This record gives sequence, structure tokens and C-alpha cells, in this order.
Amino acid sequence: MAGNNVSFGAIRWDAWYSDTNEPLSTRRSLGDPVYQGRAPFFAEQLAPNYIRFAHSTSTMTQEIAFAKDNGLDFWSFLYYGGADSTSSNFNHTLAEGWKLFQANPNKNDMKWCWFMYPAGLANGSTTLGRWSRMVDIIVEHMQQSNYKKVLTNRPLYQIYWEPGEITGWWQGNIANYKTALDALRTRAQAAGLGNPYITFYGISSADEADFIATGADAACSYISRIPGAAYDKTYAALDLSVRGTWDEQATNFGEVIPTCMMGWDTRPRVNYPVSWASDAKPYFRNRNFHANATNAELVTHLQACVDWIDANPTACPTRTALIYAWNEHDEGGWMCPTLSDPTGTRLAALKTTIEL
Repeated sequence: MAGNNVSFGAIRWDAWYSDTNEPLSTRRSLGDPVYQGRAPFFAEQLAPNYIRFAHSTSTMTQEIAFAKDNGLDFWSFLYYGGADSTSSNFNHTLAEGWKLFQANPNKNDMKWCWFMYPAGLANGSTTLGRWSRMVDIIVEHMQQSNYKKVLTNRPLYQIYWEPGEITGWWQGNIANYKTALDALRTRAQAAGLGNPYITFYGISSADEADFIATGADAACSYISRIPGAAYDKTYAALDLSVRGTWDEQATNFGEVIPTCMMGWDTRPRVNYPVSWASDAKPYFRNRNFHANATNAELVTHLQACVDWIDANPTACPTRTALIYAWNEHDEGGWMCPTLSDPTGTRLAALKTTIEL
């Protein structure tokens, strides 16, 4: 229902705004006519088995309009750049979508937040390393009027949790990680912001002690639990599994920003392996897929999230939820209009549920 007072954001993975690196792989994985309909609405078919992403300045203007007009509150931009204080910090191919957004005259029509990997927080030689310089950049962006705040004035800051990186980037000491996050909290509050609300994506019950040690505020997911080997390929099975994840996270970590899933079907990447794939990646480790959800199923799933938040006010005090994803087109979760749905009928069907 509209007016549910739940803020829905969507994860952005932006491998669609360049002709180099990762977009070369996604063009290939979605070039098969079986999968071309999933490609973002600004893709062009150049041959039966060949597409390109014909993005321009107006592409982001259209995306902002699609998201705003259909009730989405914010985007969580997955950021891969290193921690540096220069403009080269944002030259990673997967930052091109964020840069287009930042340069767009309509950017204030959508809120946004950072979603970073911990490897970008230090250089391994000192407790804070490059992170001490990156904090200034992060806080500067948190001060933007359209940066997503929760619980009145707390900037939402999201981190992809990979416990193995504690050894590689934090000298094996979780206290160093906390020191870095505390530095961000201190500087943000000195700039007149609230204490950043820090969430960890992908953290498991095995990492509960580290979660507590870092002082993180909440758990969330990039992708929720995917049913295992004896699985049902329906979207309904994925729906139930995702709902179980919300309960597990609340039990293990107290506070949660629940993640809803638009789908899961990595066959384009399995059939046409992408350049960064390895056996460690979830789409190789778990080749299960689920049938594309109907609009009605998606509405039911998102309404279940609203109902869960209503029933668990202590577990979700921010009344904020994430959706996987705005544009994981070849991994199987997307809200963004596509070649087969260029006017965004799928997105429009969700409006009554995700609109504040």
C-alpha cells in the first residue's frame, strides 16, 4: 500500500556505462538473444548476438525519472575505487554510473548512499592508511542534501563485509577496523551530521563477534540466502527463503535493513563467463536459478517486507529496506526498465508498495 512509511532503496551495480573492462563481459553475457530482453533500456542490438550500451547524459536523467516517478527513495551505489583523495579515486569503470548521477542536474530527485568494500579503507601499512584521506571525501558527499539519512540525521553508510580482508588490509586486527569506522563517525559529527548508521552486507552468524567489535549498527544482504541443491525453481521458493533471512539477521545481529530480491538467475554468466568470475563467486558456487517473478509475486514479496518491518520495530528502527537490485541485469535482479520492458511496467507495478 502507498504511504507505508517504509523507505525502499535499490542496490546499483553499474557495469553498463563504458565500452571497456566489465561492460565488455556484460555485453557478451546479455548478447545471447535468449537474454537480450534483460539488458537495460538504453542497450542497442547491433546484430542478432551482439549488443552495446548506448548510454548518454540523458540516460541517467531517464533513470532518475523512472525511479522517482515509481516511488523508489534512494540508490545504494556499489563503489570499487581505492581510498585516495584525488579525482583518480573515481576512475574505476564501475564508478561511471555514480559519476553520471553526480553530474546530472536532476540528481536531487533521488537520494543515494555509499556502499563500499573494506579493501578501500586502508593500505595495510598503518592503522588508518589511505582511509584517513578518504574520510574527507565521504563526509563531503554525506553533506549533500540528497544523501540518504536515517533516524533523522544519520548518514546511511554500507560496507560489504569480507572477513578475510581483515588480515590483508587491517593487519589481522579487528580493532584497527573499528578505529577507522570511529574516525568516520567522529568526522561526520564534527561536520554537523548525525552519527553514521553503518551496515554490513553479507555478514554471517559466524562473524557476530567481529560485528560487535567494529561497532556496526545493522546487518543487511546483497543477495539473501539462495535455496540449496534440493531446490524449487519457482520465485515463490526464493521469496520464502529471503523472508527467512530477515528473521535470521534479526536474531543474530539485532538491527537489520532487510533486503528484498527481484530474482536470481545467473545463467547468462554461467553460459558466458564474465572476466572477474572464479569458483568463489556465488554464481559459480550456486548455479541454482529461479523463474522470473510475476509483477504480482514481486508486489507480494515487497509487501511482506513492509509487514515484517511493522511487526519488528526494534529490529528495523530505520524503517528502511533494500531491493536487489536496480540493475543486476545479467545476475538476475533488476528493477530498471529493459529492452523487453522499456516503459518500466515492472517498476510501475511496484509503485503502490514502495512509495513512501
